Amino acid sequence: MQLYKTNNEALQMILATFSSVFPHISMWMGMDSDLILIGSTKPVFTDLEDWEAQFSQPRILEHLEQMNMPRFPAFLAAEQVSQANGYFTTPDESPIRTDEFPRLEYLAQRGFLDSL
Repeated sequence: MQLYKTNNEALQMILATFSSVFPHISMWMGMDSDLILIGSTKPVFTDLEDWEAQFSQPRILEHLEQMNMPRFPAFLAAEQVSQANGYFTTPDESPIRTDEFPRLEYLAQRGFLDSL
């Protein structure tokens, strides 16, 4: 998710919408001002040895290098909010984006224009 020129209200709506579908979320910093959201309907159990083996594959390493994370420990250090704390990222009263109320489209544009 791009954080560049995104206001807090739009970010809260995105996180509330994402967590309404995926109750187990974690957030990771990507390149520059990008936020990576990982979500699951069930808790994800981390096996560090398995992850390290997966991350040593050339295709995965190529993507990590594109994100300025050429090594597995650098990726782990990019975690900002763990799955255990993902529940606390949005207040219960945060609105979610729906087809009937596509408010996010308005908020995203307002965030972009406010930054000009």
